[in-house]
Amino acid sequence: MAKGMAYNASPLTTKARTIINVVDKDIHRRKRRIIAPILSEHSMRAFECSMLQRVAELMQQLKSRSSQIGIIAVTNMSDLCKRLALDVASDIAFGYGLNTLRDDNNRYFFGVFDNWTWRISMQMQFPILKAIGRWFFTIHQVKNELTLRDTVKKIVKKRMDKGHNAFHDLYSLTASQYGLDQQFFHSDLWSKASTLLLAGGGTTAVALSSTVFYLSRYPDCYAKLTEEIRSTFSSVCEIKAGPRLSGCKYLRACIDEALRYNPPVLTPIWRQQDSRDMSG
Repeated sequence: MAKGMAYNASPLTTKARTIINVVDKDIHRRKRRIIAPILSEHSMRAFECSMLQRVAELMQQLKSRSSQIGIIAVTNMSDLCKRLALDVASDIAFGYGLNTLRDDNNRYFFGVFDNWTWRISMQMQFPILKAIGRWFFTIHQVKNELTLRDTVKKIVKKRMDKGHNAFHDLYSLTASQYGLDQQFFHSDLWSKASTLLLAGGGTTAVALSSTVFYLSRYPDCYAKLTEEIRSTFSSVCEIKAGPRLSGCKYLRACIDEALRYNPPVLTPIWRQQDSRDMSG
């Protein structure tokens, strides 16, 4: 089976295809080969220190909300998980933290992403609406999208000024092929970066928030997972990538089950028979 032709209607602001919406298998393979090094296990280990700092910021927020004596703090974990995931994704893409966990200056990104996902879903179901999709935007939504573009350009400009190999990130691996000009948002670099920010961050946020949600509803599962983690690690400082973390089978099972219940997809995953498949 191959991706359905509905994916041809999904691109929004760029002519460049991403690994998510490209239909041709050969092009998909080439794009995946380019982006794979930044998402490899070796690369993730290089990012581990940065990711742990982001997780520490999240834990500090949870701790401060729960330390108020006599007050039951209700926390929207979905929002916090989205902020954590976007901060990590921006670190990976450009070595630049959007810091949405700490302040609200860049939280409008989420509104823009929500609009994008809505338009993608609409266009894939009704491709004829692609030409008029922007007319569904309010002036405020259009302004936020333009602001996002300006912010990303500033981020890339700052990253370029620091030199090609200043950080181990997506830019350092691919930016030598591109420049920061009027064609930036039609380039393959922006398609890869937007994939990381939108799809990568969104997938991570869904995995985290849904896992926390179901654990809060099933105390027996929560107790079993707590026992596994506390018997494996004697302190929070020890929780790092490696054999011991990989050995937490129940933790992995909880995450997998949460994703099974809540797959992070925007729309039905259209499929059709591959044109090269002659089996009938």
